[in-house]
Amino acid sequence: DGGVATIAPLDTEGRFEVALTAGSYTVTAHAERHAAAPPVTISLPGEADVTLAIPKAAQVLLSVAEATTGEPTPARVTFVRTGETPSAYAPGDVRAAQKTWRGDRSVAYVTGSDELMTLPAGTYSVTATRGPTHELDQRTLTFTAEEVTSLAMTVEQVIDTTGWLSGDFHIHAWWSPDSYVPWNIRARQAATEDLDLPILTEHVYIGSLQGAIDEVGVGDHVIGVTGQEVTSFTHGHFNAFPLQWRDDEPNRGAVFPYDKGPVELFDAIRSQHEGDEVIQINHPRGSNISAYFSYVGLDAAKDTVANQAEWTMNWDAIEVFNGGCGGSVLEDWIGLTNHGHRKTMASGSDSHGEDGLIGTPRNWIQVDEASVRADAQALVAPVRARRLFVSCGPFVRFDAVDSGGEVVASLGDLTGVDAEGNVDFHVVVEAPSWITLDEVRLWENAEVIRVEDITTSADPVLRFDAVWTVTPLADAWYAVEVVGSGTMAPVTWSGPPYALTNPIEVDADGDGEWTPPGAP
Repeated sequence: DGGVATIAPLDTEGRFEVALTAGSYTVTAHAERHAAAPPVTISLPGEADVTLAIPKAAQVLLSVAEATTGEPTPARVTFVRTGETPSAYAPGDVRAAQKTWRGDRSVAYVTGSDELMTLPAGTYSVTATRGPTHELDQRTLTFTAEEVTSLAMTVEQVIDTTGWLSGDFHIHAWWSPDSYVPWNIRARQAATEDLDLPILTEHVYIGSLQGAIDEVGVGDHVIGVTGQEVTSFTHGHFNAFPLQWRDDEPNRGAVFPYDKGPVELFDAIRSQHEGDEVIQINHPRGSNISAYFSYVGLDAAKDTVANQAEWTMNWDAIEVFNGGCGGSVLEDWIGLTNHGHRKTMASGSDSHGEDGLIGTPRNWIQVDEASVRADAQALVAPVRARRLFVSCGPFVRFDAVDSGGEVVASLGDLTGVDAEGNVDFHVVVEAPSWITLDEVRLWENAEVIRVEDITTSADPVLRFDAVWTVTPLADAWYAVEVVGSGTMAPVTWSGPPYALTNPIEVDADGDGEWTPPGAP
C-alpha cells in the first residue's frame, strides 16, 4: 500500500535477509550521497532472491578562495538538485539516523583544503557561501557518474567587521539527548558561516567546541566558548557562559537544576566558578517547563509578576529571537526596557540538527577579538552592557555623535542632548548584494518615529549611511530596526532579512540620570 514494511541492515558483504507476511512488495536500497537502487518487485509467499544495485555516483573536488586575495577560505558549498536529479538521501521514514539535510540538497564544508564531494549524477544549483558578511558564488552545473570534476569557487568578504565578533549563544550537539551532531561538524559549520563565537550549550553538560576547532584546524576563524543550557523540567531553560570545564566532576562540572527553584538555580550558576558569566533566559514564553516568563506569570508591560516567590532579576539577557528573526518575544523585552530593567536583547539558533544552521540569528558583539581569545571573560561585560545587536543578515552601526561626527555613545550607553535639545544618531546599514533590504527604522521607546526606504540604494553593499537628528521631549531610549524581504536561501532558510539593535538611552532633561518611559 506504499507504506514501509521493514528496514534491513546490510552485512559486510552487502547482504540482507528479512521475513515478511504474504503480499506484494517493492525492495530498494539507499546509500548516503548516492541515488537509490532501482526497486525490485517481489511477491510472497515463497523465498525471493533480490539483488539491488546502487548507481555509480559523481564526485566533485571542491576548493574555495577569498576573491580579493586568492587565498583558501572556509565556505559552505550547497548543491540543490534540479529536474530529475535523484535525492542523495533515503526518504525520512526509512532513515536509520536522524535527519541531516533536506532531500533536495547536499552540503560540503570546505575549511581551507580541497574537499571531495560525492553525490548522485545530475544537474545542480551549486552555491559557495560564507554567511552574511560575504558575497556568494552560484552556478548551475551537471556532474557525470564515475567522473571527478574539479570545481574552484570564490567568496568575497564585503563587510568590515573589525571591532565586532559574531556569536550564537544557543547551540546543541551530540551530548544533548535531543541532538546527534558531532562537535567537528559544528566547528566546521562555524568556520563556514563566518561565526566567530559558537557557544556550545548542551543540556545538563558543560561543553565547548574548542577541542573540535583545534582538531579541524579552524582556530584562526573560530573561538570556542564553554557553556551549558541549564535545563529544568519545571521552570525554564537558561544558557550560561563562559563556564569552567572540569573533567573530574559529574557532567564536566555542570550546574544541576533538579533540586533547585529559579532563585537558587541562578545563584548556583553564579557560583559555578570564581569568574563572572552571562545568564540568558531562553525561549521565555511557552510551556512552563521551558519558559521562565510564562512560569512566573510575568506581565512586562505592567512590570508585574504573579509568582513573586520564584521571580528574580539575577540574569542578564533574554533570547528574544530563537531560531530566526520571526516569532519573537519582543514585547517582553520592550516592557522590561520601558520600566528601566537594563536586560540585553539577544538571540540563539537553538540548533539541534545539522540542517538547523548555526549563526542565524546571530549576535554581533562590540568587543576586542584579542581580549576574548586571551580570556572568554572579556565577553561578559559587553554583553551585559547591551553592546550588541541581533541580525538575520544586515550589519548595523548605530551611535550617538557630536557636531563633528565623533562617537559620544554606543549601544547600551547613556548620552545627553546638545544646547538645542537635540541628539544626533549616525546610522549605517550594510549587507551583501544577495540580501534584499527594504527599510531602516528609528525607534523611540519602541515606537517607530522615522522610516527610510533603502530599496533604491546605489551601493550594493552600503545600503544606508546618514545622521538622524531627534529632539526628545523627555528621557527616552532609541533603537534601529532593519527590515528586508524575500528569502536568503541557500545561505539560510530562517526567513527574510532583519536586524534590531539594543538601545541607546538619552537624558533629555539633563539631570544626569535616565528616567524610563514606563516609570510612574
